[in-house]
This record gives sequence, C-alpha cells and structure tokens, in this order.
Amino acid sequence: MKRSILLLMAIAIAVIFAGCAKEEILAPESDQLDKETTALKAKKVKTSFTGECNLTFPGYAFTETVLPNGKMKWTGESAYWFDEAVADDGGDGGLLVSGISKWTATRIFNPDGTVKLWGKCTIFVGTDPSLFDGMAPGLVDLEELDEILETASDGIWQMTWRGYQTPFFHVSNPAEDGFDVVCDVVGQGKSGLVKGKTAKWTYTLNYRGGFPLDFGHESLVYMTKGYYK
Repeated sequence: MKRSILLLMAIAIAVIFAGCAKEEILAPESDQLDKETTALKAKKVKTSFTGECNLTFPGYAFTETVLPNGKMKWTGESAYWFDEAVADDGGDGGLLVSGISKWTATRIFNPDGTVKLWGKCTIFVGTDPSLFDGMAPGLVDLEELDEILETASDGIWQMTWRGYQTPFFHVSNPAEDGFDVVCDVVGQGKSGLVKGKTAKWTYTLNYRGGFPLDFGHESLVYMTKGYYK
C-alpha cells in the first residue's frame, strides 16, 4: 500500500511536440504535363525520425483537486525538456524536430495508480539547454523565458498530446519501482524552417528509478519516434 501511495503521489514526469512551384508559361499542348510536374514539386516529402527527450528545466507548480471516487486531478503543470532527433535516412532532417520543448500537462490519477494525461507542447527548433545557464528553477518568469526561446529558435512547432501512464512494481526490489508512459502527439509548424509542415510523434518512457522520483536516473528519458512532411 505504501508503495502504491508513493507511486500515485510522485511527480510522474509524464510529460512529465512547402512551397508552391512557380508556374511556367508553356505551350497549350504541354498543359497536362505542366500540371503533373507542378503537383510532384508541391508534394511534401515525408521525413521519419527517432530520438530522445530529456528533462532540462524542472516543472512549475500545479493545482491539485480531489475528485469523487478516489480520483485526483493536477492542472497547470509545466516543464521544459530537450528533444534531440536523428532522421532515419541519415540526413540532417532530424534538426527540424530538435530543440527545447515546453510541455504543459493535466493529469487524472486513478485509485489503481494509472494516470490519464494530456496537454500542449511547443518545440523551439534549434535551441539547446545552454539557454538555461544561470537560471534558477521557480524564479524565472515563464513568459520571458518563452520570448527568449522564440527569439533564439529557427522555427516553432505547436503540438497537442494525450497519454496514459501505468505503474510498475518490481517483484523484489522497490528501488526499481517505476511507471510506463506512452504519449501520442500531433503538431503543426507555425514559423521559421518548419512553417506549413505537419508532424506526428510517439513518446515512450519506462522509468525504473524508484520513489521518491530520481530526476537524475538514466531511465527518466522519453524515446521518440515520428515523422513530418
């Protein structure tokens, strides 16, 4: 029971993220060929990628609400992570989905230790954790921080996400207790190098560092997989 309570109350970081071809004037008999060529040029190329997402700047305070039937709700939670991806084709396409990511989350904790979670995310393309040097968690204005990230970025992804968290109890060693999280994410490129693009991600985490939560544990990392076009 104690382990179940610790698991339920721990900070489960579950999230805690073309252009138009210029028309050419062709002879009437080439009109059909021109349409087909333009369509091919305008078609978006799909780039698949894999990567990791690591906690960079701890989360801010949340509001806790007790719900009926033994449930509990957290709202207003936010944290900054670092997404780093590599394109499956070996090219540099992974750079367009790499950067500091800001996550906001709402969580519903169930009595059995499972958690439903959802929220929004922004990836600031091309930014890295060095931007947080000298900043103290909890003492930084989030709006100012977002402005710094936006100015430094090469583009912005705006995303929505949903996930599900399940508890994990080691058969003999509580130090290896943890939880598993899977999140599905969809996003749109809003500015810069990713403007007009769309993307999908799957984030998977398998934490095995025991409780209280060990923020430095090697398993506290999301593995990512997805594509954009």
